Amino acid sequence: MATGILQLKPREESFYRILFEKLMKIDITVLGEGQSDVEVSKAVFNKLIGASNRFVIGFTDCEGFRNVEYMAKVIARLVGLLRKLKGMIIIVDADEYTTEARVKGIVDSLKSIGIVIEDVKTHSEQVFETEIHSNDRILKLIIAVNGDFTISTRKHALEDHCIKLMKIPIQSNIDSTKQVVKDITECVKSIDTMPEDLVKNTFKHLYTAFQLLLKL
Repeated sequence: MATGILQLKPREESFYRILFEKLMKIDITVLGEGQSDVEVSKAVFNKLIGASNRFVIGFTDCEGFRNVEYMAKVIARLVGLLRKLKGMIIIVDADEYTTEARVKGIVDSLKSIGIVIEDVKTHSEQVFETEIHSNDRILKLIIAVNGDFTISTRKHALEDHCIKLMKIPIQSNIDSTKQVVKDITECVKSIDTMPEDLVKNTFKHLYTAFQLLLKL
């Protein structure tokens, strides 16, 4: 079966349509902090995995970190209805925090509404795995935190990886690589054209996140 990719647009579509026409069909949902996370993660998925798997994947631009937490709560509560859903990937920037602090914020947010979550396992510095127990079901949760911490900026983001892939030099006094990568489509084009091994190594956290759920 070929890979199916659905785009979920919470601010543009009715809740009814998202729930009954889209979420009910999805095996894996990917919550991106912003549009850049969605576009880049889809490009990485298509480049490195593509039609080689049997799952339907839904990508959602949550338009901000707090909305990621909100959408994760909604999905966790609806697990009983979403019988096809097997796992959820959350992709967020480290920003000025450590990866552990970013993950703790997401997990604590879910726990705050009574969601039962297993202890978090660390797969790498930027990939974390746990399980959500809700409505007599278990949902695998993978959190991938963006950022290349070898770059000496105060904040770390998805664009760090784009800079590395495209080999763009940066000034030492910038606050974030978002100031350099102003058009994410250039990064997407580079993912499409660069060798697979280079893309895999540059976006290793995203590739690992997909691989962990595709084993389900």
